Amino acid sequence: MDNIYDRLKTVLNNLDCDVGASEAHGILFGLITGPKAYEESEWFSCLAESEGTFRDSLEVDSAKFLSLLADISIEILRAGSGVFLLLPKDDIKLSVRVSEFSKWCQGYLYGLGISGFNRDSLSAESCLNFLSDLEQFCRLDEDLIEDEEGEKALVELYEFTRVGIMTIYEELESLKGGFTPKRDIH
Repeated sequence: MDNIYDRLKTVLNNLDCDVGASEAHGILFGLITGPKAYEESEWFSCLAESEGTFRDSLEVDSAKFLSLLADISIEILRAGSGVFLLLPKDDIKLSVRVSEFSKWCQGYLYGLGISGFNRDSLSAESCLNFLSDLEQFCRLDEDLIEDEEGEKALVELYEFTRVGIMTIYEELESLKGGFTPKRDIH
């Protein structure tokens, strides 16, 4: 996913977007896991002050890339393959990756809110607790010690976040009647 992150960062920078790559991807996942059907125009309007200007300034390759990224994200999620967080490479300084992870979480919560999400629609206590945890992740301290323990803690947060988002997606889809759990066939 490293090249995808760099490509998204470049596309957004070239378009003078209001958000960075991690936050933009978080917004995308919030929109596609939320209760309302995903609409590309809604994601684009979250990326820039003026969705129309943003769309008009998109080169064909950039527009195809953003649409493909959304399609891949949706298909991975619907296939039950999980969630991926588009973040900087592991060789980037830990404090930068922590900051980008926090921005991804902020973007996710924003996208989820834009999608019409209401906490009252979740019945599972674990989902509600996860959302509270995610709000805390938006305020992570970037001054972590650059060591193996800090790396391990960040990986655990990534994994916890992926599982939590998948759980929210499954619960919201089951409320809409659209989620079919994968079954093992023997």
